[in-house]
Amino acid sequence: MEHKRAFFILFLVSCVLLIPFLGYSYIQPTTDLWLLRSVHFYYAVKSYNFQDTYTMYHPGVTVMWLVGITSGLFYKIRGGVDIFSFDIFSSYIFWPTLAVVMAEILALLLLFNVLKIIIGQKTAFISCLILVLEPFFLGNARSIHMDTLVSLFSFISLCYFFLGVKKGGKSNFVFSGIALGFGMLTRINAGVVFAFYIFWIGFLIFWRKTSLTIGLKALLITGIIGALTFYILFPAMWLNPIGTATRILKEGVFDTALAEESRRGVLLALGGIPLLQKVLAYPIYLLFRITPLLFLMLGVFAIWGRKRLELSEKVFIRYLFAFVIYYYLFITIPDKQIFRYALPLLPALAVIAGFTLTKLTKKGLVVGYFAVQLVLVLYYYPNFFAFFNPLLGGIKTASSYINLNQDATGYAVVADYLNRKEGSDKLTLAMYDSNSFKMIFKGQSFMIKTYESQFGKKVDTDYILFPINMGLEFLPKDMYNLEKIFKVAGADYYFLYRRI
Repeated sequence: MEHKRAFFILFLVSCVLLIPFLGYSYIQPTTDLWLLRSVHFYYAVKSYNFQDTYTMYHPGVTVMWLVGITSGLFYKIRGGVDIFSFDIFSSYIFWPTLAVVMAEILALLLLFNVLKIIIGQKTAFISCLILVLEPFFLGNARSIHMDTLVSLFSFISLCYFFLGVKKGGKSNFVFSGIALGFGMLTRINAGVVFAFYIFWIGFLIFWRKTSLTIGLKALLITGIIGALTFYILFPAMWLNPIGTATRILKEGVFDTALAEESRRGVLLALGGIPLLQKVLAYPIYLLFRITPLLFLMLGVFAIWGRKRLELSEKVFIRYLFAFVIYYYLFITIPDKQIFRYALPLLPALAVIAGFTLTKLTKKGLVVGYFAVQLVLVLYYYPNFFAFFNPLLGGIKTASSYINLNQDATGYAVVADYLNRKEGSDKLTLAMYDSNSFKMIFKGQSFMIKTYESQFGKKVDTDYILFPINMGLEFLPKDMYNLEKIFKVAGADYYFLYRRI
């Protein structure tokens, strides 16, 4: 397959899966926060108040550049409208989400370009296609958040660093540093990728007898370029680089990652054995989130595919395995565990599966893989977060073992139902993640967990909405009747109770 053709197919598939129904169909639970941060960031830059561009420890700078500029343009074109109002939001939210998605698509295409140098065009193309046909990847990518960008930037950096070590050339380390800088601008924990480079270079020096000078040169170029990229694109760094960096480390690492526990854990099972629950949280979560065919390809690789690798391919696979183990330990050790933190593992798993498919001699098996994946993806489209491995019992089994987490999946269906009711603008609704709902609901929505403390009384709204994975402890059963069950991708997902 010609490079241009492969490039175009990958671009087309990405656009078809990521762009239609964007924004309104799925609103990530912290979307309102990222919109506010981005608008604040945009006006801070515009008014030369650069220190105010620091809004959170993440720091989310790439997201804020994309969303902030898009929001500013929308506001100007539409003549100063309230972007959070019900009448405007549905037409507004598409554009900032599109800006983030287009950045993700460009990053995916860049990943394809660097992968084809390392593993060949065919394997690179298949690997990227595997990645973009995974519901867990698509669900994260179709939202205003950091994780997909972090995953892609980090993996691009990993690939360029490997290429630099293998073939030499300063440019590879420069590109690795730029991608690393973009990753840290998006979320600071991408910096652990650089720590991995230190371990890898140490391994090469002590066990593979790589030159100390070459190793230090690789680390120095990558680290300096990464730091410069971070500095140049983060206005808060311009005036007070040490103070800003210290604040990020304090608030993001010491006060949050190492001291804060997750609001909701990843794993529900094994609660009686905390250490085991912590260690198995992400592996079990991924078992439910990745598709059966990807899991099958990983198994086939372990049994059959790895034996058919060429020497150069084995080196890259070992590099990826080392990163997977390293990153797994990194996200497992802190008490704060969030399901999205597992996403950076997915590109590496996709490449391993890509090697397996490439080694298959029967083209029909490769075509069959992608045909089945496409049917699966289209079935769940656009509610990709509603996918849970059907071979393990799907969403019903998953809800007993893991936190489903994405309560906002399919909110648009519920909102449309309530908005069609007479006097919908006067309706009140108690629910989880109400911030994701309030912008698409004509009435008022409240957080059910804080309702009693906020208003000093039990929940008495017109309606209460529960997702499948949450208990009914906040439901006054003598005051409410079940009115409707909403299905998402064929599964009972939301339960709407009406006050008697």
